[in-house]
Amino acid sequence: MRQLGRLPCASLSDHPSAAPQVMETLRLMLRWAWTYVIVAELIGATSGSGRMIMDSQRLRGTGQMIVRIMVIWLIGLVTDFLLKAPNRRLFPWAML
Repeated sequence: MRQLGRLPCASLSDHPSAAPQVMETLRLMLRWAWTYVIVAELIGATSGSGRMIMDSQRLRGTGQMIVRIMVIWLIGLVTDFLLKAPNRRLFPWAML
């Protein structure tokens, strides 16, 4: 445990067994962040992916709407994979 001014400061080097769970939590938080970005775009954006989906829905462009939803899904899947793959290599003992 280190000192940061008067307050103790914990780091992952102090508790290496917590590192896999911390990284997994960061990965899950990224999922929630993506969800909130999309919801915010659907509700009140004047541009962006969510706005394009809403415009496609309003103009009955079902094909465009599905493609845009799949692009968002693919971006989320790739970012999830980019965080999960290193976790498996860095922490092979953890069941993530």
